[in-house]
Amino acid sequence: MAGVQFSSDDIYNTCTSLLTEGDKYRFEFIAHELGTIYAIEGFLSIISKSRLARRQTSVSDACRKAQVFVDNHRNFFNSCQQGIVGRSAADNLYSSLCEFYTRIPLRNVLPSLGVGEEQELINDADRASLTVLRSYNLHFSPEARKDRYDLGDQVRDYWREYAALPMRIRMAEPEFGTVLTQQDYFTNAVFPLIKNVFIHAFPGTIAGAAFSVRGAREKNMRQAYVRVSDNGVGISPQVRDRLFERGSSTNQDASQEHGIGLWSVKRFVEQNGGTISVESKPGSTCFTLLFDAD
Repeated sequence: MAGVQFSSDDIYNTCTSLLTEGDKYRFEFIAHELGTIYAIEGFLSIISKSRLARRQTSVSDACRKAQVFVDNHRNFFNSCQQGIVGRSAADNLYSSLCEFYTRIPLRNVLPSLGVGEEQELINDADRASLTVLRSYNLHFSPEARKDRYDLGDQVRDYWREYAALPMRIRMAEPEFGTVLTQQDYFTNAVFPLIKNVFIHAFPGTIAGAAFSVRGAREKNMRQAYVRVSDNGVGISPQVRDRLFERGSSTNQDASQEHGIGLWSVKRFVEQNGGTISVESKPGSTCFTLLFDAD
């Protein structure tokens, strides 16, 4: 993905429009999807205290710039939650994002420095950074808004970007036919399901961790399906029964479940006449989307 693909005006106008129109569900979804930003903060906290930062001023400088971005993100979206979309707050968020991703990209500074567990940490921080940038671009870039979406191309583009990085969770090459839609199923359904794999399917280190995204038109040609599958720990029956409820989470260890991700995915799919289902057992989980295609 080629850097930041939107402007400060795009952030300000999008959030202003959503709050003015009273589309709180859409705003909550965007805020939730951009919440991956806090994964970067966690990685930065560890990296900034490591010998990497003590040994390399470029690393500590990158950590500082990324922290400014995280702080501006928090300030802007907290104020939006209270119904205030600040022009200067949007400008600060945008400028710190550009500073982080274009002047001293964390992923360019760190990957060649670590060994062993440090390298794994760096790789995970790299993935979180790219995920945040992709989420921002998907929700704010004018280029992401189209009259028709080629879901297969979107998934393959993501795979090519992902496969170029040293990741502990392998993504299989997509098996995808031509699936054209008028709604952006990648941003609103498929990508959130992929992020759900990262966050919940593989706690700790699991050898051979992998996931796949497959899709095609059904035989009747009027509908298409997408399956996001992983070989992770699975989802318990107790959690699965209420998985798509607002406030539920696939994190079985969470003392306070507060997720809206899968609830939002289900809401989007059903609003557009489709369905979502899940099958899971230890070592295998598969989410299936079924929806109308052009």
